[in-house]
Amino acid sequence: AGKKSKKKRKQNPGMEMMGGGSKAASAATRSAKDEPLSEGLKLLSSKNPKRGREFFAWLIHPMPPSEFMKEYFEKKHLLIRRSNRKSTKGTGEEDSKDDDGEGAGEGSYFSGLYSSERIREALDDSKFEIKFSRDIDIVKYIGGKRRTLNPAGDVVATGDFVWKKLKGGCSLRVLRPQEYNREVYRMVSLMDEYWGRVSGANAYLTPPSTQGFAPHYDDVDVYIVQLEGRKRWRLYPPRDNADVLPRFSSQDIDESDLPEPILDTVLNPGDLLYAPRGTIHQAIALPNGPASLHLTLSSGQRHTWADYFSLLVPRAVQLAAEEDSSFRESLPISFHDYMGVVHADSKSCGQRRERFKAKAHELLEKLLQDKFLALDAAADQMARDFIHGRVPPLEAEKDAEAAGKEGGAEGQLGGDEAAGAVSSSSSSSSS
Repeated sequence: AGKKSKKKRKQNPGMEMMGGGSKAASAATRSAKDEPLSEGLKLLSSKNPKRGREFFAWLIHPMPPSEFMKEYFEKKHLLIRRSNRKSTKGTGEEDSKDDDGEGAGEGSYFSGLYSSERIREALDDSKFEIKFSRDIDIVKYIGGKRRTLNPAGDVVATGDFVWKKLKGGCSLRVLRPQEYNREVYRMVSLMDEYWGRVSGANAYLTPPSTQGFAPHYDDVDVYIVQLEGRKRWRLYPPRDNADVLPRFSSQDIDESDLPEPILDTVLNPGDLLYAPRGTIHQAIALPNGPASLHLTLSSGQRHTWADYFSLLVPRAVQLAAEEDSSFRESLPISFHDYMGVVHADSKSCGQRRERFKAKAHELLEKLLQDKFLALDAAADQMARDFIHGRVPPLEAEKDAEAAGKEGGAEGQLGGDEAAGAVSSSSSSSSS
């Protein structure tokens, strides 16, 4: 994706070390020349059957997708810079302004894809009926705690009310912006096509010098697209093995429980940051500039071997019980007299416990026979879940337009289109 330069690209030797001791980690920082925005917009409406891969290649340019999968995916974070500004380490005070003193991201890699103006237009558009808690959240990080400050009840949001909260130092999280914006809809659809799993998106608008969310980790891989303003990001490694590639998001984490950071940097408009599931993170908008707006594209929620086996194994037990009578034999009389946690270290139950375990292992070996493992049926079930949960492909949107469905303002989805743009992917909290 994008035009390749004839000149040999000069790579940043760039192993950026953050933190200290054995917990320190490294991640490559790639520098990229701004690709024309038109390249990305072309991909969002492409008919090329490889458009999903081409879009993802454009998203992480200049990192080749093959290298990303081998070196970074589910292993470590990746920071891609697409600006001429220096990488900021520490508080960000020494680099708190853009070259023009604004930081709004004019002409950046992602400009034109989504904006705070588009958010305001959607809030002011009555056909969307954007509601607090269901569609947006007003949040603030105060005294080490995240507070959600949504009005009580089933309340439709207005642009005036939300912007008043933003001026008061609150942050805005837009859940599923693909329901209200055509470009985000197309990006999520192309992420679905590339990964073959349900993707999602959230947008975060944070006033200068404020933070919306407490440190936490997500149950999805996140691709953080900086659109406006600037934000300081700190990433931390998993605290223990249970936090590596988690299947569920964490609760808020107290700052006193955080390990040493593995990355402390500032994202400028056009930059992209990838963080695998389980990467603890927090972010604060820089002072002396506009509000920070970033879009989080997410993928990989509960799409693991464990989730596959959760479909495969119960079906294998069902098939084995139907075909092999040994699975239907009764358990030993009063087996709970020697099995169970209370008997785990009992020496008097040794022989009976060993016989029980031997029988269980014998049946488990039978269970793993191909005739009981409905490998394809489990794969089909996950495929059905993907088809049900993904946003409709680009062709569905074009069919709606051809049928004369009404659109909104430029870049906005019409009401009927928005109804089909829902993704079941959980909202990540990548602040």
